[in-house]
Amino acid sequence: MAKVLHAQLQPPLRWLCWLILITYIAIYIAGLRITWLAINFGGVHAHWRPLRLSLHALCTVYTVELILSLVGYCAMSGGWTVRELFIHHGFFTLAVIWTLNGDAADRWAPALAVSLLTAANEASLVAHVLGAPDRIAALRRLYGFSIIAALCATEAWCYADAITAAPRLVSTHVPLFAILYHLHLLRMYVRRWARTRTL
Repeated sequence: MAKVLHAQLQPPLRWLCWLILITYIAIYIAGLRITWLAINFGGVHAHWRPLRLSLHALCTVYTVELILSLVGYCAMSGGWTVRELFIHHGFFTLAVIWTLNGDAADRWAPALAVSLLTAANEASLVAHVLGAPDRIAALRRLYGFSIIAALCATEAWCYADAITAAPRLVSTHVPLFAILYHLHLLRMYVRRWARTRTL
């Protein structure tokens, strides 16, 4: 079992990679649109329906990738293992389902909107599998660090707001694990840059 969890995944059929890439791009565009509307027209809460639909789309593509990983495939291949994919995709999907069905969902709306923008990071990983130039990897890492830092800051702000309003609700504290995970990812970026001195 441990061998399966730590085995590196291979890319699936190209048409499936393209389908997943297009889905990630569509989710990213939806995230940009929701963010723009939120900034200019009444905040994220005024656009709850498209936000929910986009989150369901992201969780669906994550679930498809999790299922593919069980048979040895990952469209973002390039070192991913089943274990890493379940930590990244699985916990995110569970946290989103919990949050959307919890009592404090509206308080986490800004962080949920920013999380849609991370789809560009996944899209660039799939693009690399499909033959995109290696130089895109440096831009992906720069964007990945920036969007995860923005997400982490938004999550911390939402958590502070939620804990002030409803400190005893379990759903208030579940996203705390996301903050800790994203801090861990930021630490990994910094350690890589310190080691290689390159993007």
